[in-house]
Amino acid sequence: MTAVDKPIAQEDAASATSPPDLRRPAFRTEPSRLTGWLAAVALVVGFFLVGAAQLSRLEFSGGSEQIVAATVLEIKRDHNWWVPTLRGRPRLVKPPLTAWIAAAAVSDDTLRNLDHPDPGLRRQAYRDLSWQIRWPSLLAASLTLLAAFEAGRVIFGVRIALAGMVVTATTLLMMRFGLTATTDVMLTLWVAVVHVGLLHAVLRGRRWAGCTVAGLALGLAMMSKGPVALVFTLLPFGGVAVAAWWNGGLRVREWAGPVCAMVAGLALVGLPWYADQLRVQGWPLVQAWRVEVLREGATDLPRDPVWSYLSLFPMMMPWIVFMVAGLVAALRERRELPRMFWVAAAIVWPIVVMTLFKDKNERYLLPLAPVCGVLTGFVIARSYAVTLANWERTVRAAGMAVPWLMAAGLAVMGAVGGEWGRKLSLVRIDGGPWFTWPLNAAFVMALGLMCAAGLLLHRRLWYSNFAAAATATLLTGALFLHGYSRSENGAAPYLPVAERLRIDYPGRPVYELRDTSIRSGHDLNIYLNRVLPGIESIAAATELNAVVLLLRRTSSAAPEVPAGWTLAEVLRADKRKVYVLQR
Repeated sequence: MTAVDKPIAQEDAASATSPPDLRRPAFRTEPSRLTGWLAAVALVVGFFLVGAAQLSRLEFSGGSEQIVAATVLEIKRDHNWWVPTLRGRPRLVKPPLTAWIAAAAVSDDTLRNLDHPDPGLRRQAYRDLSWQIRWPSLLAASLTLLAAFEAGRVIFGVRIALAGMVVTATTLLMMRFGLTATTDVMLTLWVAVVHVGLLHAVLRGRRWAGCTVAGLALGLAMMSKGPVALVFTLLPFGGVAVAAWWNGGLRVREWAGPVCAMVAGLALVGLPWYADQLRVQGWPLVQAWRVEVLREGATDLPRDPVWSYLSLFPMMMPWIVFMVAGLVAALRERRELPRMFWVAAAIVWPIVVMTLFKDKNERYLLPLAPVCGVLTGFVIARSYAVTLANWERTVRAAGMAVPWLMAAGLAVMGAVGGEWGRKLSLVRIDGGPWFTWPLNAAFVMALGLMCAAGLLLHRRLWYSNFAAAATATLLTGALFLHGYSRSENGAAPYLPVAERLRIDYPGRPVYELRDTSIRSGHDLNIYLNRVLPGIESIAAATELNAVVLLLRRTSSAAPEVPAGWTLAEVLRADKRKVYVLQR
């Protein structure tokens, strides 16, 4: 066996003579696997409860989440499960697993009450809808934390796995995108499970079981967001396998059967839906998939800069210092192969490949959260397990100070309001500051108590400072969402338009005139609970009581009202004017 495929116990024995700073952190005792799993489950329950308190508060304001929510409502209304639709047209450019799961969680009572004549009951129904669509994604994010724990346990041990799990849960990357109903959240879960399966196969010698689990999870990842799942999974692991084969140490016969089992699992779960749609739609669908994957021609926006994915580092706040230190350690400490190599490859190689594509969105980095968390957790735990030089202790202190500085900064800036608050986008829709000073005082007092507890318990529990900082970060995230939900950025732009249309034109057919490239947001269809038909000419609205919407940019001149129609009112949404015409 080589260093790539030998069990981790043999690797530990081989590295027993390594210098202390190159070995895994040496604690006096290592918790048992049962203890570790009990702690991990307790942490996941806490993460889920904190996140659950926020789900109903947020409107559908993000474009990617609006697409999922609008698709879910069309599935529930029209029962078009196998071929979901968006704006009444088949949505085949993305696989439907995320929409299927979210739609299964929406109750029929909630769907009926979305059109209740009582505005209060209707608002409550939409709050229920927010919870029901999002809680499966929150559960997926929570299960991702368990997968991160198991991956960290296989690579480094229980203590580091718990630290990595906590880091994963409290990064800006997870707290920003992990609570939304998007395809990226579901992709992240299955990518993490693939990593767990392949790590068991490679480092624990469980080839058949590990590869079978990895294949089934890879199929679910394909059904979540498509071929990009291969970039986050088979690319880094395949690179290591090729390197081992090139060095003459990979025994192909030992891996042929397990790899075939993985391919079979992928084909069984991940390919039937694609094959059926390809059978029905033919070559045009292949072209549409190509555009969606490569993003060339998908939008008129220019290509994002090549350095866009350096945003991974600020998205790892507040643990950015330890993240950087972890990457340096992964590149330097070659004796940690294959453990450190897996981690570095699973971060660097997907970023390199994704950089080649036109669109580079921060949420595309979400599948990297577990592996970045494990790497960062290794550095944090190691810093308390080995003797550090003075400069290393300084770096550790600086890294632990970041969560507290971030929390204090949000408290201060969120309570300023006024002109500075508007410049920082930290004001409510009504113009007031995000937070009141009494709320800030309570928050700062809680921070002080947590910090004091961490310092007092430091001599007994090595992780007390880290646990206090992580708890403070979760509390900071909850406070941020509290303010964000009441701000203009957190509001669904077309919700006020939908409410006015419900009140002023009840029961009347509403059309959207497509005479320009400007289209309404999906939230208009969500909060009207119906699809607005698009028409190319106003003459297509033949009903006598029809209402037609014309969208123009705020800076554009008012459109000419066609003969036989009158301008009923002008509404505003998403920096645009919505002209409402009726006969």
